[in-house]
Amino acid sequence: MNGHYLAQGITAATGDELRLIYALVCETELKSLIMAKTQDVFNKEVDHFEKSLNEAIKRLKKRSDTELQLELFLHIQKQLKLPGSYYNTKKDFETACERIVVETHQHQLKKDKEYREFVHGQPQQELEARQLVTFQMQKIFESFDATIQDLDDGENEQFIDQVEHYLQSLPLDKQKEIKEKLNINDLTSRTIRDLMLTQGSAAMLAIIVEVMGFAAFTTLTSTIAAITGFFGITLSFSSYIFLTSAFSILTGPIGLIAIAAGGGVMLKKQNDKVSKMFVPVGVVQLLLPIMMGEPEGRHYEAFIEAWMVPYEKQKAIQREIHKLKDSSKEYEHQLSTYRELKNKAFLEEIKQEQDREQQIAQIAKFLEDIPENEKSARYLELSSGMKTILLDKAKLEKKIALNDANKGMFNAVKNLVANTSLRSKISDCDKLYERVAKQRVDEAIEMKPPCLKKYWEAIAVINAQIKSCKQQQQECSKKISEAEKALVKLKEHISAQEKDLKVHQKRWYGLKDVK
Repeated sequence: MNGHYLAQGITAATGDELRLIYALVCETELKSLIMAKTQDVFNKEVDHFEKSLNEAIKRLKKRSDTELQLELFLHIQKQLKLPGSYYNTKKDFETACERIVVETHQHQLKKDKEYREFVHGQPQQELEARQLVTFQMQKIFESFDATIQDLDDGENEQFIDQVEHYLQSLPLDKQKEIKEKLNINDLTSRTIRDLMLTQGSAAMLAIIVEVMGFAAFTTLTSTIAAITGFFGITLSFSSYIFLTSAFSILTGPIGLIAIAAGGGVMLKKQNDKVSKMFVPVGVVQLLLPIMMGEPEGRHYEAFIEAWMVPYEKQKAIQREIHKLKDSSKEYEHQLSTYRELKNKAFLEEIKQEQDREQQIAQIAKFLEDIPENEKSARYLELSSGMKTILLDKAKLEKKIALNDANKGMFNAVKNLVANTSLRSKISDCDKLYERVAKQRVDEAIEMKPPCLKKYWEAIAVINAQIKSCKQQQQECSKKISEAEKALVKLKEHISAQEKDLKVHQKRWYGLKDVK
């Protein structure tokens, strides 16, 4: 039933009452309380905190009741660190509300000694929701006793007259029930005064509210607020619950520590505590009308539809991310395939080049078999050049031999320098010879001599295969480049979508827990 009562209370909260709860629970921070308190010191004619609440209520009128109900519900869950869930059925919503009430009850047991003592004296099976509401009402009525005792004679008479007027306006059956519970014969100003003197206003007010429910509570507490001037009369007196809590925090140890610290980490830490302290107050205020007999029967369709909007948006973003990641995987598969094909073509090219070198080596062995009449002018020129290179090399070697033949210390040093230069030239001759020899083999292949047909035909086939391998590598490189660019864009898009998802989940608490 805890969950049912709170779910009813959330969906029943509307208008200024809802906006007051929302402003206090979702928007009030310690620094705003400190600022309001500081302003009150310099201008005691204005209640600056009340003023800021009124301004918030006016600002929030632009937003729908349903949207505020949903955000209030999610904010309370966030402050209590409850995991998010689905809220697309009545059962889902009430189950989540059950967790909120139970967690609020546990939080109060840990943080509030008076609440622990109060709960200890309650029936063991009493609902947590009823315990929270009953305790809050008890505290309010106790505070009324102290407030009423400070009234002057005129204010006291005014209060008694207002209570009498209210009681006389009730149906006769309700008047009778109240008289029986108060153990009096009539409801006049005299009997009311006597009750206040003997039993205190708290006991009398509690019995009236017990009989008449939430309507009596709001009427009587508003009356007291109006007469005493407590926090003005512009707000529904239900705000008293919040305002007393807010100012007890501000003037207590937490507020003093935060002020002394002058902000920074300490201020943030204490601000978080203040935000969480408003949660039980908000939960009680939502429970209060329902627990005190306000008609139920609220439907959750509008609330569920409001939650489904951000939920469906999350699903749409997640579907888009999933789609993009599938495309990303496809491109990664393509990249892997193209890289494998490119590497395969590269290895095949190397193999073919090795085969070609073998065929060229065979041609080089049998160049002497080529008839003179089949040799081209270019071939003959290259052959002559090779002979010239060999002659030049022989001359250089002869000079080295002559130098080595000259003995003596002076000649040894001179010959060492000269021979080093000559050997460098011989090395150049060797390189040139190899290059010209290769050119001669290439020319022999171009001549296509019949005696070496099987070799130059094999080389032609190999060259075609090498060309094919190179083309395949180029095509793969192009495909790889295209896929890499597409993949980069996809990953950027995925990153943007994931960022949007995080922002959306931060905006709507609990969505990240919904798979």
